[in-house]
Amino acid sequence: MIEDVNGIPTRVQYFRRGRLEVNPKTGVIQFGQLGSWFWEQRCNAASQ
Repeated sequence: MIEDVNGIPTRVQYFRRGRLEVNPKTGVIQFGQLGSWFWEQRCNAASQ
């Protein structure tokens, strides 16, 4: 699946406890920042 990560379309795969991302610049697979993403989503929703 492709998602927007920090404004960059990134290939991601979700698992039960996390997400892997393929860095579009380097091709390296890395753990996603789900906690940071979730917190940002909640803060944005609260400010609207």
